[in-house]
Amino acid sequence: MGGKVIAIYCVPGTERSKLLQRLFEEESLNLKSTITTTSRKPRIGERDGLNYHFITAEEFKKRIQEGKFVEYEEACPDILYGTDIRELESSDKNYLLEISPENIGHIKQQLRLSVLTIFVGTDNFEKLRESWTVRGTSAYDEIESRIKKIKSDMKYARQFDLVITNPLDGSTKYLEEVLDAAHDFLFSDNSVILSEEDEGIDVIGKVILRIK
Repeated sequence: MGGKVIAIYCVPGTERSKLLQRLFEEESLNLKSTITTTSRKPRIGERDGLNYHFITAEEFKKRIQEGKFVEYEEACPDILYGTDIRELESSDKNYLLEISPENIGHIKQQLRLSVLTIFVGTDNFEKLRESWTVRGTSAYDEIESRIKKIKSDMKYARQFDLVITNPLDGSTKYLEEVLDAAHDFLFSDNSVILSEEDEGIDVIGKVILRIK
């Protein structure tokens, strides 16, 4: 594999769009997005190989069995989305890949030293509740269900190389931490390997890997 991959997961409510936009706009990183493979039908105006790689559900499932996807998810029965590893292997470009936390183990196994995995979480659940309540688009039970899902997702955090907390206080410090880590990973030949003691620490809000 010629290029490198920044694989990132942001829990809901942690300014995901803002972070991804900032990463793509950073000229020094020159990160590219992948073309997603999907089993759904093309919509009006969509072109194969430009907007998506369109294949059948049967072909998609076959490629899953063959280990062809870095990550994938099933949005609903027979409607699947995923990133084909061949797209990454055939290019010298550096990619930004948004992932689901459940796929972290498979992604690290597939890409190994070519990937930096980043988990962006928060411990400010009251701010999340306040934000979603003010919008008025979600009922109480739905908001609590989202909070429960976020806490469940955070169990995957210790498997990521870098864990950063967005305090949801308007600070941009977490953005700079992500940008610095991405730059160091993409342009440094040095790496850090965690010890067995590090693997057991509480990583929420703590950087557990920093490329120097």
